[in-house]
Amino acid sequence: MAKTRIAKLQSMEKYLEGKNGYLREHPRALVSKALEAARERIKKLKLETWTRIKDESGTLKIESNEEALKEESYLDGCYVIKTDLKENEADTYLVHDRYKDLTEVEKVFRGCKTVNLEVRPV
Repeated sequence: MAKTRIAKLQSMEKYLEGKNGYLREHPRALVSKALEAARERIKKLKLETWTRIKDESGTLKIESNEEALKEESYLDGCYVIKTDLKENEADTYLVHDRYKDLTEVEKVFRGCKTVNLEVRPV
């Protein structure tokens, strides 16, 4: 997850370099429009919780909040399994084991689809 965040941040920095170059080359270009587009891209990349775009005298810069990043990365690698079963019907470990069994079934189906099988009625 950390590598993905770094890659997204680098992508955003490269995007801002392009926007800043465009703003330098086109004096009539509006910084507010570029700022709005950059904020939309941050939302699209899901970086809005720990990054911020600033306009510093006509140049767009990205700032990252290390504390917010640390808080967001706290649960990296964790997942939630939501079920409609009641607690007395199945415990946590049983639900988790059944979920893991599903991944095995999916893996087998994936293998079946890649092999050229000739099936005919018996």
